[in-house]
Amino acid sequence: MEMTRKGNCLNFSNCSKADRKEIIEVGVTEDFICPECESELIDIPAKKSGGKKGLVIIGAAAILALIGGGAFFALSGNQDEEILLDEPIQSVLPTETQTPEKAPVPQEIQAPAEAQEPAQSNSSLSLGFGNYKGETKNGKAHGMGTLYYTQHHLISTRDRQERYAAQGDYLVGEFYNGEIVQGKLYDKDNKQKETIIVGRPN
Repeated sequence: MEMTRKGNCLNFSNCSKADRKEIIEVGVTEDFICPECESELIDIPAKKSGGKKGLVIIGAAAILALIGGGAFFALSGNQDEEILLDEPIQSVLPTETQTPEKAPVPQEIQAPAEAQEPAQSNSSLSLGFGNYKGETKNGKAHGMGTLYYTQHHLISTRDRQERYAAQGDYLVGEFYNGEIVQGKLYDKDNKQKETIIVGRPN
């Protein structure tokens, strides 16, 4: 015959066996926990040969333990606490984990873009002081291209160094609305003379 241990569950309000004060029998080789809520059980000592008097004392002690445990849970509410009785038992009460709500991300409202002529590639422009070949927009150098100088000329009115290109030089770089943004200046022998960085015009 398999030996068993008897115990009571104290997980009141969360376990029907605890609310009914049901005596639970568990095999000695099994975990001493409630089969319904899996809380650790309070051991009920086996009957001794003390007659009815010993049985009454054991029953009274068990009732007092149950009443004390119920009063403790009633006072402590739903908080996770440890019940300090004859044997240390850790209360296993389910807790609700609240997931933090994510704040809505504001969406940027973009203004409608103005209708502009798309950039054209491999176009040629005559500028009077030179010839431009590359991307254009609205009849001006716009995008990547090369400017060939046919005469001595100021590279950009926005260049603080006020650098000039000589006849035969050419400038390879990025243009915006007809003006150089950045690029490299070469002489007629294809040797680099300057690095030009003036930025986009306002």
